[in-house]
This record gives sequence, C-alpha cells and structure tokens, in this order.
Amino acid sequence: MKRFSKICIIFFIIIILASNVSYARFADLTYPPGDKGKADDTEEEVVEKYDEQIKEQENTTAEDYINKSSNNFLKSLSVEDGKLSPEFERQTVDYIVSLNDENQKTITISAETEDDNATIEGAGTIDLEEGVNKIQVVVTAENGNVRFYNLTINKPSEQSDLRLQELKILAVNADEESQEVKLSPSFNKDIFEYDAEVPYNVNSVQIEAKAPDNANVKISGGENLHTGINVITVEIVSEDESDNTTYIININKEDENNTNNITMYIAIGIVLIVVVLVIVFVSKREKKSRQKRRH
Repeated sequence: MKRFSKICIIFFIIIILASNVSYARFADLTYPPGDKGKADDTEEEVVEKYDEQIKEQENTTAEDYINKSSNNFLKSLSVEDGKLSPEFERQTVDYIVSLNDENQKTITISAETEDDNATIEGAGTIDLEEGVNKIQVVVTAENGNVRFYNLTINKPSEQSDLRLQELKILAVNADEESQEVKLSPSFNKDIFEYDAEVPYNVNSVQIEAKAPDNANVKISGGENLHTGINVITVEIVSEDESDNTTYIININKEDENNTNNITMYIAIGIVLIVVVLVIVFVSKREKKSRQKRRH
C-alpha cells in the first residue's frame, strides 16, 4: 500500500513537470505586438515592423536554424525610478510600471538577454508623456524568433475638480453573459487608477461610468481583450472641454494555459484519490476474507 502511494505521488510529479515543459515550448512562439507599440513608434510603424518580421520568418529555411539559438527570453528586466508589477519572470510579458515620482519626465529601462547572441530593442531612457505610455522591449533570438515584453506606464496628468460618481465593470464572455468584476482598490472618486482580473473566456468588458451632469464620459479600450494586461481609460470632459479627469483601469486577462493546467491538476488529483480509495477498500476486503478463511 505504501509502495503504491509513492508510485502515485511520483506519477503526479512527472505529469506536472511534463505540463510545465509543454507550456515552455508554446511560450517560445512569437506573438504580435500591442496596439500601440513602443513609445516612439506610431501604430502604423509597429504594424509595418511586425509584418516585416513575419515575412523574414516565412523566408527562413531550415539551414538558417542550424546551430542557431532560439532563446529569446530576457534574463532580467528592471526600471529606474519605478517598480514593475508583477515582479519580473522570464515567461511573463505584460507589466505595469508605477513611478516613484509622478512628475518625472523620463524612465530608464534596463534589460539583459539569457542568450548572448540575442538582441534587444526598446531599452534605455524613454521620454514620458502625460497619460498612458506603452513601451515594448523586443528580444530577437539568434535564429530570428521574436518576443515582446510590454510595459505600461501611467504618468498622471494634472486632474481637474471633475469626478466620477460611479464606476462599475462587467466582464462579457463568448456567450454574451456578463458578470461584475471586482476593482482593486474599491471605487473611490479620488482614486484614479485601478486593477482588475478576468478569466480567459472573457472577450470584453463593459464600463458603466456615471459623471456629473455638466460633463461627458469618454471610454477607450475594453474590446478584444488579449492575455495579460489591458489598459482602459475613462475620461471625464466638461461640456466646454476646458477641464478633464482621467481614470485608468488595468485589466489582467488570465492565461489559457494556467486555466488548463489547474483543471488538469484537479482532474489528476481526483483520479489519484479515487484509485487510492479503491486500493484501500480492496485491501481491507482481502484482509477480512483471509481472516475468515483462517477461522
């Protein structure tokens, strides 16, 4: 019985390790950049660069990959005068940067590749504009594989006296079912930045924002959510457009792999428990049967 339990535990550990290896393989695949790209690139420039990278990879032959590394992971990623959230992890590509000084005009990004033959673009000192700044650190492996690390930095602008009276988020899944999402921290008219998490099956979020009668609300973002951080801005603008106040909502969409892994672990755990209980039950019956035969 003890031997069987040990075998079950070892089997469970092997499956976990195998799933992690599988996830790491898929994580090596490239994926397209964010909708705005680096702070100094326009949307059109980012799309053009991405299309060029795709064409280069389509024209790449097997010979180009021989003896060339596919490692496009960063070994480290940090910012001066700011803090990354979450903490850096090689497979995490989306980050929010909180500034130590909201009045600073630049931020310096430092990055180091795991492979010495890989190259980095997007690091260094970046000029910051008021509002949301999206920066991409692009890592290109020796064989041409590309990975994008996305940093979102909110540089608060001077806020007016305008305030939201109410703010609510509804997550909408593929079946058009909606459910309210918890804000962190809870809504307060004088807090201008919030975090929220939604599961992988959520495609979009609806923002319900109530402004004073003398102002209008402009919402940017919330459609076609991608895995990782999605930034939504809710702006209140006075009727004469002389005053405005901006609220930022960082929506973190769960990774499908995390959801699948959790489901798999639960299923495996249940199977193992059932197997162990069956073995225990059968062992007890056999023991009682032997005792009866002896008597």
